[in-house]
Amino acid sequence: MTQVSLPEVEPGEESTFTVYVKNTSTVTETLTAGPNSVPPQVGTLTLKFDGQASKTLAPGAITRVVGTLTVLQAAESGPLNFSFSINAVQVTSGASPPTQTTAPPSTTNAPTTTPVLNGQQIFAQNCITCHSSGTVNTNRSQAELLSFIPGHRAGTTLSSAQALAVATYLKP
Repeated sequence: MTQVSLPEVEPGEESTFTVYVKNTSTVTETLTAGPNSVPPQVGTLTLKFDGQASKTLAPGAITRVVGTLTVLQAAESGPLNFSFSINAVQVTSGASPPTQTTAPPSTTNAPTTTPVLNGQQIFAQNCITCHSSGTVNTNRSQAELLSFIPGHRAGTTLSSAQALAVATYLKP
């Protein structure tokens, strides 16, 4: 389970968040957005899997999921707690029923725990000692960072998924 914290989203505005989903099963699965609890009179929540409405994910593969919360101009200001789910359907003949991974409620203006694979948080927890400015000025591409991070100081303690999250944070 993952909690997502968004900055305060005022009526008429939108905010995005990123989480990463890893297929930990032994079969290929197709991921799609499941139901969410954002009331229609408040706004909409969309999920994109590497920029697509759905994503087929091989065992062990990771996908970037970008959520966009759009709050209607007519919505009341104040906290909005919502939940969303991601459906995973096995890609084989005679597929089993869909399973859902549900994220717990999120709040738009109260602090909550950030996702385990949040690149900014991982960077702050592991890299800030040496990179005290909080950012890294690098000319490396995201692919180069993926090769560099695991062999660089605190990066040696990161999983490949965490290194991907940090690389994506540094070079979206």
